Amino acid sequence: MFLKTNSIKKRINKLKKIEDNYHNNVNGSKVVADYTSLFKENMNLNENYFFVESYAGRALSISIFKLVQDIISQRSKAKIFISNTNFTDFKNFFSQKELEKIIFVKKNSLQYLRALVISKTILTDYYLPTYFMARKEQTVINTGEGFVGFWINDISQTEKIIQHTLLHSNRLLFDGIKPEIIMERLRIEEIKEYSYKKYSYGEKREKEELSLIVLPRDSSFRLVSKLDEFVLKYLINDNFYIITHPEDIKHYQESKFKNSIRSFDVGVENIASLAEKVYSESDLILNKTIFSGANRFKINNTDVVTYDPGEENYSSDLSLSVFSGNWQKMSLTKKNIVIYAGGFANNGVTASAINLSQNIDYSKYNLIFLDKLNYNLESSQNLAKVSQKSNVIFRSGQMNLEVSEQIIASQVQAGKGIVEVARKKYAELIFLRESKRIMGDVTIDSAVDFSGYVVFWSAVLGFSTANKKSIFQHNDLKAETEKVINGEFKHKYKLPRVFQLYKYYDSIISVGKKTLELNRINLKKYAAFDKFKYVPNSLNLEEIRSKADELGVTLVHHEAKYYALRVDEETMLVEKVRIPNPEEYTLVSIGRMSPEKDQKKLINAFSRASNFLPQTAKLFILGDGILRQELEHQIKNLGLENKIILTGQVQNPFYFLRHSNGFILTSNHEGQPMVLLECLALNVPIIATDIAGNRSVLGEVLPEALVDNNEEAIVEKIIAQFQSGVSETSKYDIANYNKIALEKFYDCVVRGESV
Repeated sequence: MFLKTNSIKKRINKLKKIEDNYHNNVNGSKVVADYTSLFKENMNLNENYFFVESYAGRALSISIFKLVQDIISQRSKAKIFISNTNFTDFKNFFSQKELEKIIFVKKNSLQYLRALVISKTILTDYYLPTYFMARKEQTVINTGEGFVGFWINDISQTEKIIQHTLLHSNRLLFDGIKPEIIMERLRIEEIKEYSYKKYSYGEKREKEELSLIVLPRDSSFRLVSKLDEFVLKYLINDNFYIITHPEDIKHYQESKFKNSIRSFDVGVENIASLAEKVYSESDLILNKTIFSGANRFKINNTDVVTYDPGEENYSSDLSLSVFSGNWQKMSLTKKNIVIYAGGFANNGVTASAINLSQNIDYSKYNLIFLDKLNYNLESSQNLAKVSQKSNVIFRSGQMNLEVSEQIIASQVQAGKGIVEVARKKYAELIFLRESKRIMGDVTIDSAVDFSGYVVFWSAVLGFSTANKKSIFQHNDLKAETEKVINGEFKHKYKLPRVFQLYKYYDSIISVGKKTLELNRINLKKYAAFDKFKYVPNSLNLEEIRSKADELGVTLVHHEAKYYALRVDEETMLVEKVRIPNPEEYTLVSIGRMSPEKDQKKLINAFSRASNFLPQTAKLFILGDGILRQELEHQIKNLGLENKIILTGQVQNPFYFLRHSNGFILTSNHEGQPMVLLECLALNVPIIATDIAGNRSVLGEVLPEALVDNNEEAIVEKIIAQFQSGVSETSKYDIANYNKIALEKFYDCVVRGESV
């Protein structure tokens, strides 16, 4: 009774905290909840209502201004809601007659939210709030003026947020720019249907002796002294203006030429259209039709070259009209496979996902990764390895939840899982809504939780509208629930919440045959027998073989030790990394420093075996993890600092494998260790503990490489392999394996067949 009362008190306190956060609008929770309530009311859309947001409410772009004028001239009953952030409206740009049809609404106010929900037509040029979800019958027109061409380097954080709005836009009205160029940059090319047309700003006008420099948001001239140097070199004798994005206008106020700075909005239309010379670092900015007829110059590292925009073949329809025809339809021609791969941390799941991205048949399928907005260096480096043919949808913002729904969402994720939610249908609707918020109107043919460890993503994909839903098991998951790190269970309470969601999936896929047998027995209460299936991971054979022979960095020999020079991408410092010496007997192990990999057992075994190996014998352990410090202490206590080398993460582990005398894996449990397959691809000698995951890989092709999972057996195997000079290798047809792995993936994940 006491426990039940205590649980009720906790729930009451949690609800009170949620309500307090709502009333205080903590992290925008009140705005999100109010929008969600209005959205759920499913109010009738008003055909005469137009919601307008330009530059996220901070300014008014030329394209949006002209669209508003167009609506006013063609729709006598139109009511136009124009968003702004500080309640200073843009009425000076409109005539008194036009203002009669315009209502200015403060961003995130209740009036703003209501207009966003009931307006039949939404117009934007930049990004809408991340809580925005296009209703089924809404027309969302995006001119892209606030972002097209305003970034020139890697995809920015803001562009990732812009991506959300594009996924909810169904009409693209770009200034002479092909939509696919923008969609490709933002990693969402060809994954959704939309209509589009090009527009131009109007007829060419006589030019004046006026020069412009138009700065992208990530311009090299953000160092203002550099901008001033450029102006002094190229523009000082001209009548000139510096044109910036509205969000950057304050940044450049430190320039010596601040009186010449203007924001790229409707206020500079006349200046821009009359310019005789235009300078920019961005091709897309130089292609804008507002600069037609001007001499254009591309800035490369502060040097200037003449820019040829090519043939300006714009539509004869110069109107930005919402109502005119000439919209072209971009249809979806491939199946969409949407996949969550676990955050791209350094682990086997990430390696498998990267390989899959390199092997998918992109003539038939779009592979779409779902992931977070922010990345650390490790995740960024791994994401960069994913095939550029794949797509990435970045989740921005928070879940759209009413106050009462926050408890339900937390119960699914952080409580006792779906079983604790009395009204499960509500949970389904909540996560279905989140799926739609993240992906807009993207059709999901196959949803794949490739991680299988994160409750949130398991729920988002499990409750999505996907035709086929699959969740992967990369390990013996019962053993994972029993894993202890620093005296605490890592997955004991989290994984069962994922298991409870299995019933919403069509297939529960293990990556190894023996792993399948374990999971099918141990987790049988969570899903039917025939839902458990087996699909092996694929390899990127071309990369493995090319990297195995070429380290890709400078090699040095110092004090009888071999090193590779590595540049740290974060600090740009050069560091030396030990690599195998071809004159020494070398074993290599690769894996995350975590209890299930059990490098502690490996180190003890090598210590004992080293008495029977050459004096110069070495063990390289590649990888990193939470147990690294403990392993370092163990090595030091054994006096093996010169024999066992912990390299940390390396960009090219295949070189270490190729240039070693053998690979050794001493894990206690595995799913399907990719490194064993990589060893087979390179014909590297193997020693591996006889556990389900390792047997799945080696049992039929190289069973002699397996040893009992204890220290004594490993010691004996290391010594015997060295003394006999016979190493367990295989001529296994790895190319055929890879072909079969991909076919199984298509059969199970895409076609839903039993494998």
